[in-house]
Amino acid sequence: MMTAADYFEKGFRSLHAGPAQDALNALTSAIQLDPEFAEAYAYRGLAHYRLGDFDSAMLDLDTAVALWPNLAEAYYFRAILHGHRKDHENAIDDYSRAIELKPALIDAYYFRALNHGAAGNYEDAIRDMKTAAELGYEPAREFLESHGVDRETK
Repeated sequence: MMTAADYFEKGFRSLHAGPAQDALNALTSAIQLDPEFAEAYAYRGLAHYRLGDFDSAMLDLDTAVALWPNLAEAYYFRAILHGHRKDHENAIDDYSRAIELKPALIDAYYFRALNHGAAGNYEDAIRDMKTAAELGYEPAREFLESHGVDRETK
């Protein structure tokens, strides 16, 4: 018999190398077996997002944050959803929390920069883009080069 952890692993793998619907089904099974499984809610939220069900995605991500307030991935995924909804201030807040909890999420600096730019916070956008580039995030380096921004200037 599969455990909640087994279903989570299956869902996690499906999100990275399979259909999002398969991930959703496996993660739902994990949650049914363990209703307090914050990571399963976070990744099911990502599956809902990929399937275009943004309201369900937000519910799952909010649940993940409520269950485990220090789960960086939940904030990161919710920030993606906020950005998609053009709710840039909440996206910035969630990217900031994700970075605070897990500084290794270097692409979060890049996406926070894009949201800062969309919100008109250009100095913050440039600072985050430079940080992402300095940490080795190639799309940030390419963005700075294509926009003629000197990475060395703070």
